[in-house]
Amino acid sequence: MSTNYRAPGIAVMERPDVRAALDEAVAGMRRYATPGAAAAASLTLLARYTEFAGALVVIGVEFTWLAATAAGLGGLVLRVTHRRGANAYSSAIVKTIAQRRRHSFLSAFTLGPTIGKESRIFGLAGWLADRGQEEGLGYFRMLWNIRSAAFVRPFVLAATVTAFGGALALVGLAWPNFGGGLSVGSTMLVAQAVIGALSIGASFDESDYIISYGLTSVRHLERVEAAMAAAGPPIAVPDAVPTVSAMSVTESIHFEDLVFTYPGTAQPVLSGLTLNLRAGTSLAVVGANGAGKTTLIKLLCRFYEPQSGRINVDGVDIKSIDAAQWQRRIAGVFQEFGRYPLSAADNIGFGAAELVADRTAVRRAAERVGADRFLEGLDQGFDTVLSREYRGGTELSGGQWQRVALARAMLAVDNGASVLILDEPTASMDVRAEAEFIDNFLDLTRGTTTIVVSHRFATVRRANQIVVLDGGRVVENGTHAELMELGGQYARMFALQSAPFAVATGAGAGDES
Repeated sequence: MSTNYRAPGIAVMERPDVRAALDEAVAGMRRYATPGAAAAASLTLLARYTEFAGALVVIGVEFTWLAATAAGLGGLVLRVTHRRGANAYSSAIVKTIAQRRRHSFLSAFTLGPTIGKESRIFGLAGWLADRGQEEGLGYFRMLWNIRSAAFVRPFVLAATVTAFGGALALVGLAWPNFGGGLSVGSTMLVAQAVIGALSIGASFDESDYIISYGLTSVRHLERVEAAMAAAGPPIAVPDAVPTVSAMSVTESIHFEDLVFTYPGTAQPVLSGLTLNLRAGTSLAVVGANGAGKTTLIKLLCRFYEPQSGRINVDGVDIKSIDAAQWQRRIAGVFQEFGRYPLSAADNIGFGAAELVADRTAVRRAAERVGADRFLEGLDQGFDTVLSREYRGGTELSGGQWQRVALARAMLAVDNGASVLILDEPTASMDVRAEAEFIDNFLDLTRGTTTIVVSHRFATVRRANQIVVLDGGRVVENGTHAELMELGGQYARMFALQSAPFAVATGAGAGDES
C-alpha cells in the first residue's frame, strides 16, 4: 500500500473493473469504515480478548483448568466461526460489485431530476419501478445466499460446540465431587467467569464489522494499485524537471507519426498522424465523427499515451516533461465541461486553483467572455450557487454555462497556460450560433496557441490553419482559402454545411422559419 504509481493518463481509470473497485473503496469508507477505523477497532477487540484471558485464569485458579479449557474452547469455536463468517461475507461482497452498482445507479437515476420530464411523457415510471424492483431483489437474494452460507449453517455447528463446552464447565461446577467444595462467593465468581469466557463468541458491533469492512476497502484499493502497476512501469521523469515558466510553447507543437488504439479495441483511431502547429496561432481540426479529433486532444493532454510516435513541444518530447506540470500549461473547454454545484466565482476560479479567492482575476476573466453581465444579475451575483438543488441556487442556460466554462479557461490562460483547447463544447448549438461562438473565441484568444475541434466545417473558417482528419490521418491541411481552392473534402463539406446561411441571407430567408 505504500508504493505510489505515477499514472498521468486516464486509460487505467476508464476500465470498468478498476472504476468499480475505486468506487467501492470510496463508498465503503463513507458508509462503513476506513482502514484507520479498522485499526482502531482492533484495539477494542484486543480488550475483549484480554477480558477473555482473565476469565479463563479465574476459572482455572478458583475451580479447575479442565473447566477453563472447556469454556475457552467453547467460546473460541464460536468466535472463530463468527470472524470467518464476517470475513467471508465482506470478501463475497466484492464479487457483487456489478450487481450493486446497477442497483445503486438505477435507484439514484430513477429518483433523480435528470429523467423527470421524460419519465412522465414516455410513461416510464412503471417500467423503471419494475426494473428497480427486479434489480433490487436480484441483488438482495445474492446477499441472502451469501449470509446463509457464511453464517447460518456454520453457526449451527459452532453453537452446539459452544453450548457443550459451557454446559460442561457449569455442570462440573454444580457437581458435588468437583464444585461442591467452593464457597458461594467463589461459585458465583466462577459461574460469571464461565459466562464471560463464552461471550467471546458474540458479535462485537464496535469492532468485528468495522474491521471486516475496513479490510475490504483496503482490498479494493489494492486492486486499483495492482491495475495501475500492471498498466506499465512508472514514467521516468528526469531529475531536472522543466519549471512551469520554462514550459510555455514558444515555437511549435509537432505531432509526429502518431499511432493510437484504445484499450480493448483492435481498430487504430490514429494511424501515422503527423501535424505541425506554430506557437501563437490557431488550428482548427475538423472531420467526421470518429475521425480521431478528440483522441488527438487526449494525447496532447497526456490523458493517454500513443503506442508509437511522439509529440514535441519546442523540440522536446512531452513524455520527458512531468505530466502534471504539462497539463497545467493547457486550458480547455471540452464537450462535457464541468458544471460544479458551487458558486459562480468558484466555477470560474477552478481554471486556476490558486486564484479561486482572487475576485478581481475571476471578474476579469468573466468580463473577457461576456459572462459578467448575466452573473452580476443573479440574486447573489458571483456568490450564487449554480444549481437549483441548493437553497438560493439557480440554473444557467446552455449558452451561459458555455461562457462560464470559457471564462474558466481564460483564467487559466491569465495564470500562464499557453495552449488553449476548444473541443466541441458547442456541438449542441445550431451552425449559426456555433460559428458566432467560435469567432468570438478566436478573437479573445488571438496570439495564444489555440486548437479548435469541430465536426462542422462551416464554423472554423477564421482559424489560421485548418486540418481535415480522415481514417486517423491528416488528409488536408491549409487555410480556408487554400482548402477551398483545393476543392477537396473540406470544400465539399463547407459548401454543404454553409448552405443554411445562404438560404437565410438570400431570397428564401423567409423559409427558415
